[in-house]
Amino acid sequence: MKIGAILEDGACRFTVWAPVAPAVGLVLEMPGESHKRRIAMEKDGSGYWHAFVADARPGSRYFFSLNGCERADPASHYQPLGGHRPLFL
Repeated sequence: MKIGAILEDGACRFTVWAPVAPAVGLVLEMPGESHKRRIAMEKDGSGYWHAFVADARPGSRYFFSLNGCERADPASHYQPLGGHRPLFL
């Protein structure tokens, strides 16, 4: 299974492993939109959380929300703002 933000045909699948978290959310900042999207992620039986965004596009910024705290994607390979800031697709 691939973790992180995986772009595929104009969409993006987000996956993060957080087996003990009671809830995980995705916060997405899309270019040209004035608001942040907050998307609930779904947990599978192995402790992975998933979200699929059909209209995600390169240039979007994202991070995960765990227990009300913003967290960078630990699987990201590109963190131009640092490891504790939103990441770019």
